[in-house]
Amino acid sequence: MYVIHIAVSLKPGRADEALRSLTDHIVPMSKQRPGFVKGTWYGDGESQGFALLTYSSRELAEQAAADISSTGPGADDPIALESVDVYAVQAEA
Repeated sequence: MYVIHIAVSLKPGRADEALRSLTDHIVPMSKQRPGFVKGTWYGDGESQGFALLTYSSRELAEQAAADISSTGPGADDPIALESVDVYAVQAEA
């Protein structure tokens, strides 16, 4: 298993819009990606957000990460992409 760790910054005054985009668009799209196992999205609700997305293989995680990096949020979106990194899962509880 592999995870993608994503960090975003929320644009000032647009946290509610960012949350709607997350629940209405980002989560459903993520669930449809090949190899997607599970995802957790979290943040402070004001200025920063994170995602930890689990994929069944390194190849699928790296492809998803590349897609996220290249097609990430646009200039008009309520968030800005800060980082997208892929890691091997070492242990789970």
